[in-house]
Amino acid sequence: MVLGWARGKGPRKGPAALATDLQWATRALSWASHFSPRMNPSISKRQKERERQEHQRAKAERRKQRREEKTPRVGGSGEDPDIAGIVPGPQPLLEE
Repeated sequence: MVLGWARGKGPRKGPAALATDLQWATRALSWASHFSPRMNPSISKRQKERERQEHQRAKAERRKQRREEKTPRVGGSGEDPDIAGIVPGPQPLLEE
């Protein structure tokens, strides 16, 4: 960034121009620091991966806990009540 220029209109002069240039410089620096990564990308990548693995471990733990807490179903003989007593194969003729 070249200080003293304002949108292609040529060099500016005077204290107002200096104040404007300082404002622009300050904004540019704050913008750059806001969007630049604060740490090495590989370090942040490892940290993100660790957090993801921890989240997966916690989910697996919750699933296991739910499975253990689940009450077993009480089924009589293990036969479906809708088809209980039906004999497979040809059926006897109905007598009228």
